[in-house]
Amino acid sequence: VIPRLKGGSMRGSYDLSAFVKASVRNHVKARATRRLPAVFPLDEVGAWLLGVYAAEGCSSKTGIEVSVGKHERGFAVEIRKAFRRIGFITSIGEARTALKVRVSSMPLGRLLDSVCGKLAHRKMVPYDVLMHVRPEILRAFLCGYERGDGYRRRLSGAEVVGANTTSSVLAAQLQLLLARLGRFATVRRVERRDDMIMGRRIKVVRPFYAVLW
Repeated sequence: VIPRLKGGSMRGSYDLSAFVKASVRNHVKARATRRLPAVFPLDEVGAWLLGVYAAEGCSSKTGIEVSVGKHERGFAVEIRKAFRRIGFITSIGEARTALKVRVSSMPLGRLLDSVCGKLAHRKMVPYDVLMHVRPEILRAFLCGYERGDGYRRRLSGAEVVGANTTSSVLAAQLQLLLARLGRFATVRRVERRDDMIMGRRIKVVRPFYAVLW
């Protein structure tokens, strides 16, 4: 039985000044000269970006990166536009097998590490998203996460949405989030074998969790 939690968070934004190592005065001065945002909004746009980040993002030395397939340029442009709408300096670069949307903001990187988790197996749904009083915030996060990691398949004649994650916490939280939206989700632990990538044997040490809804 999956409990249906009652939302209690009314957060509207995250203060980026709390994630600056230098003084707030220096941060304010930097924002004045570089026009950097003072907050990260927790509206539909911000929640969508948090979902995308939980699926495909990681922090970097200068801010954050979101990696998508080379065939997903339209998705990369959509992510860049959403960050720019908030006010962040954003670019798209090419790696060997992916496109990388890069956002130059170390405070943003620290914020997202804090609320979404650092490294794939430690990812999570931000508490203020999971417990938000507005269901639109939950739906926006889920939409962003599905765009990043989701897939669709037919199961017993019906179309279902699925996502795989190495984070057991994220998998369980997705169940709770979906339950708050009146939807049922299953989670299955899948053990993995070693794999071959580009001719090299890769040792797999962690299982993944298949979430279906």
